[in-house]
Amino acid sequence: MEALLGLAGYSFVAAVTPGPNNVVLWGIGLRYGYRAAIPYLLGIPLGVGLMVLGAAAGLGALIAAVPALGIGLKLVGSAYLLYLAWQVLGLGAVQEADVASAPGFGESVAFQFVNPKAWFFVLSAVAAFRPAGMDLVVGALIMAVVVMAIVIPSAALWAVGGDALNRFIRSPRARRAVNLALAIVLVAMVVLIWV
Repeated sequence: MEALLGLAGYSFVAAVTPGPNNVVLWGIGLRYGYRAAIPYLLGIPLGVGLMVLGAAAGLGALIAAVPALGIGLKLVGSAYLLYLAWQVLGLGAVQEADVASAPGFGESVAFQFVNPKAWFFVLSAVAAFRPAGMDLVVGALIMAVVVMAIVIPSAALWAVGGDALNRFIRSPRARRAVNLALAIVLVAMVVLIWV
């Protein structure tokens, strides 16, 4: 039980602190509103939960043993973050929301597998909080459920924050400034991945 409580706390801190998913949720909430962020929000815990299962099954050891896999994940993740930054910059000139163009559930699930912060979280969580004396499969499933349950409300705060900010920003100039700031944060995350 102690390991699972520790995992819950660690999951909360990891999910609520800034990272690629949270910046995307903030941007979707800001641009399209909270409801449009729900598909992306629900994809995060599914992707991370699957990663927990994979890490418990040894996928993390494979990535650590083959450095080229880690570099490939960084490259794909960085490319996606730069693409999102470009999209955020382009959204500043558009006034009407087009919810269909917001990143959705499938993109969110897939992004977790190339998200460096998600991998760091999953690998360290499995190493530190795997319940001792429990069957590997059962322990991994319980860990995945705990992580998924904590990630949804924690990450949702970012989408709600973006939606709330949207209510205060009315001028096109202010929207462009916020979009530029979000794009800069995304680019900064790419730099941090490689530093």
